[in-house]
Amino acid sequence: MSEFSINEYLMLNWFHKSAMNVPYSILKLKNLQVLHILGDNIPSLPKNIGELKNLRKLVINSQTLRKIPSSITKIPHLEILSIRCPFLKYVPKKIGELKELTQISIGNSLASLPVSFEEV
Repeated sequence: MSEFSINEYLMLNWFHKSAMNVPYSILKLKNLQVLHILGDNIPSLPKNIGELKNLRKLVINSQTLRKIPSSITKIPHLEILSIRCPFLKYVPKKIGELKELTQISIGNSLASLPVSFEEV
C-alpha cells in the first residue's frame, strides 16, 4: 500500500452536528481543491481561509454562521462558491473580484450585494 501525506487531499467534507468551529488545521491542506463545510451550529470559519490557494470549490452550509472571513477573496482559483447560511447578512465587499469565479450561489438572507458583484 502506498503512503500519502495530508497535503495530497483534494477534497474534504467537514460535517459537525453540534457547536464547533471549523478547525484551523484544515489550512494545512495546501492542495485542497474542494471543501464542503456542513453543520447545524458552526459559529465561525478560520479567518485565514484564504490560505487555501488551490481551492476551486467551497460549499458552506450552516444554520448559525453570520460572517464570512474577508480572506476568502484571496483564494485565486475559486470557481464555485455556494453559501447557505440563513443568518448571514453580508459577504466580503471584494468577493465579486474573484477572477476565476464561474458559479456563485448565496442564500436569500443577504441585506445587500457588494458593488463588486456587478463584475461577476
